[in-house]
Amino acid sequence: MRTKMRPDDRKYTKTHEWVKIDGKTVLIGITDHAVEVVQRQRGRLVYCDLPESGRRVEAGETFGEIESVKAVADLNAPVSGVVVEANPAIEDHLEILLARSVERGLDDPARAERRRPRGRRAHGRRGLRRVRRGLNDWRLLLGHGLAPGRQMALDEALLELGGATPVLRLYTWSRAFRLGYSQPRADVAPARAAFTGADGPPLLVRRFTGGGAIHHANELTFSIAAPIDHPLYAGPVAPSYDRVHAIVAAALARFGVHARARGERRLASERASSGMCFHRSCAQDLVWSGPSGPAKGVGSAQRRTRGRVLHHGSIKLAADPLEPGVATADLGGVAVDARELGDELVRAFEGELSARLRRDDPTPEESAHADARESFFGSEPFLALRDGARRRDHSSSSPVEASGTASPDSE
Repeated sequence: MRTKMRPDDRKYTKTHEWVKIDGKTVLIGITDHAVEVVQRQRGRLVYCDLPESGRRVEAGETFGEIESVKAVADLNAPVSGVVVEANPAIEDHLEILLARSVERGLDDPARAERRRPRGRRAHGRRGLRRVRRGLNDWRLLLGHGLAPGRQMALDEALLELGGATPVLRLYTWSRAFRLGYSQPRADVAPARAAFTGADGPPLLVRRFTGGGAIHHANELTFSIAAPIDHPLYAGPVAPSYDRVHAIVAAALARFGVHARARGERRLASERASSGMCFHRSCAQDLVWSGPSGPAKGVGSAQRRTRGRVLHHGSIKLAADPLEPGVATADLGGVAVDARELGDELVRAFEGELSARLRRDDPTPEESAHADARESFFGSEPFLALRDGARRRDHSSSSPVEASGTASPDSE
């Protein structure tokens, strides 16, 4: 259950859950703000996972998740106890969580979308001017060519073990398909079956951020781990994408790529039946000229949990037969090296945020975490996690959409 107001007949947590005594049981719900943190406009939720009846939960324990096309956020138990019943209607009718938005007059998605400016270039730059103070020190980690499970495990370590200093990590992959957190494997079965490489289909892993699948080839991946109250990420999810994408756009501009926010434009890269990230888009996504017209070229998604955020991003460097029609950084046939783009991304972070990025390595604790978790992300239990799950279509044309990330579809 969700509530817009904050009536005085219940108690509230710092993570925006509430609890209300009802005889010998308690009711647990989430506030209006909790939903707005994950989605800014009506129709952006794709999944809500609630505990089964009979499950024992402890106060502060994560007992469920709520996901938009851009972000996954935890639901935390405000009290300890045994679950008597979860609202069975929510999984199939996510619009229940949006009911209060209707009362605010946001029942017309087209009207809400019209309030967005059309395709602003680097549309978070104005916001960046407000967050430059206090962003001086960052860690910079590089991880080119590591195994897919290792990449995921290191990002998880930065999310769970990181401190107050934000981290930018840049890396490339050994060949892999990476599923979105709540995405069933069937979404990428056609793309994997179409792969004709001599070594067989790419390794399949699942990430813990939302959105669609990515074939990691000819691209640069970046991840950002930071406290949730860091100026880049404080507040609703969508503006945080604006701010990060403004930095990415500044880096791409140095290669002659004029990346702009999609806004209300329709893209030539859209593929309604595809489960791939770059074939779905939202207003925040960065787009530029593709082989057949404007196309998506950057995919992003977030995970928000226990006061921290992990932001994944992928930048396509060259054409990929498994993701046709997308925008790539090699405009005019001039190849772009992942490390060169990474260097420009570092300069853009430093220039746009007046920050200092200090080259670093994973700490012993982060490395130990990665050692223990590396095999998990490609394990059968984790890959099967969402097989058969009922998940809303997250193409931007649907009335109730299924990434970060809040926001729109992304990674």
